Amino acid sequence: MLANFGLIRHAQTEMNLQGRIQGQLDSPLTDEGIRMAKLWGKSLLRYNWQLILSSDLQRAIHTSELINESLKLPIKIIPELKEQAWGRWSGLTLSEIHKTDKAYLEMWDFENDWNYSPPDGESRNEVIERSTGALKDFVKINFNSDNPLKGNILVITHAGVMRFIFLKLLGKNFSPENIDYLKPDCINWLRLKNNNFQLGKLNEPV
Repeated sequence: MLANFGLIRHAQTEMNLQGRIQGQLDSPLTDEGIRMAKLWGKSLLRYNWQLILSSDLQRAIHTSELINESLKLPIKIIPELKEQAWGRWSGLTLSEIHKTDKAYLEMWDFENDWNYSPPDGESRNEVIERSTGALKDFVKINFNSDNPLKGNILVITHAGVMRFIFLKLLGKNFSPENIDYLKPDCINWLRLKNNNFQLGKLNEPV
């Protein structure tokens, strides 16, 4: 089975503007986020989509619904596509974390350790395993030779999920120049072939 996934981060939220880490908290889309998601829907008409998969966090669901005003596709909610759990750092800014948890930060090799996790949160590897496993399972359960996949699958997820999946496939670490390797307002492609993921085109403007 061959499946092509186009991954997009949810639209801008109020906590994004405040520079706060959302993790699995939720925050409403801004007026600009709503406007952009509607524009994305019109732009995404240029592709052949079969359905939309969305994280179960409200910011992703709302983005999916706004995009779908143009695409008019089935939307399936996949909880495993949610953002990394940030534990006690949820809702904080980076400067607040550096003030309150400097000792914890210094315990880790932030750039190279894929088992790095916020306190009481998830590691990068755990996020990769649950999100990619869910995509594989969805294709395996829903499509076969009698019911083939006939179009691309649009995935509305989160910056952390996308960053972890794509940097791992690229063989890149979390050095400052790589953390923002994926650009905002872009679609990034994954291909599932023989139960393995391959990189497609990255940073394609929506």
